Amino acid sequence: MAADDFITNEAEVGLPPLQASRRAVWKYYRIEFLPNGYPGRRTGDELFAHPIYGPYVIADYTAQYRRTKDSRFLEAACHVADAAIEQMTELGGGLAFMYSQETSRVSSKKGSWYSGLTQARYVEVLNKLLAQPGTERFRDPLSKVMTSLTVPTEDGGVARYTGDGGLIIEEYPSLAPDCTLNGWTTATVILCDYAVRTGDEQAWELFRLSVKGLERVIGLYDVPEFA
Repeated sequence: MAADDFITNEAEVGLPPLQASRRAVWKYYRIEFLPNGYPGRRTGDELFAHPIYGPYVIADYTAQYRRTKDSRFLEAACHVADAAIEQMTELGGGLAFMYSQETSRVSSKKGSWYSGLTQARYVEVLNKLLAQPGTERFRDPLSKVMTSLTVPTEDGGVARYTGDGGLIIEEYPSLAPDCTLNGWTTATVILCDYAVRTGDEQAWELFRLSVKGLERVIGLYDVPEFA
């Protein structure tokens, strides 16, 4: 392949090109691969792993494999997924890719934490990978990533519960309710898609609880004068 086919340093870490049609997006993200093949963002002279870049790259390579049936793209998607899982932390029976100012500069939020939306994006891409051959090893990590969505905020997780037991999937752990609606609804839709495709009871239960939570608080987002 010609050097112009590559977006960044994919070739240096043994990965095929990302989709050229998304070149502007990749440049905006300042994406670059670490030696282990995980995507990061360059900030100044340093390169840091970015938790949500993994799903973006896995989705890219999986889409290219589905279109071309070129095994290099499936191998690349699996490689990045393996690298992501290796960097996840066990918490409350689940697995979470942590954001931390101590190890990277991809977020201005202090401390070590994880994102409900990022976790859901991993459910989405691991689900897509599991539809491909030779990917069964991702089934247990996917289940543990889903479990991370149930860890209460007071225990460092992203789950907050309404008075009637509905689930609010937070963008990040916080003392006061955050309830970022777009991330929460995106996570809920991803859980539904996975449940429909697989019949997974864990996914169905989380989806039902999240819908219950949405029904309980959705009225708080109404702004009648703009309706």
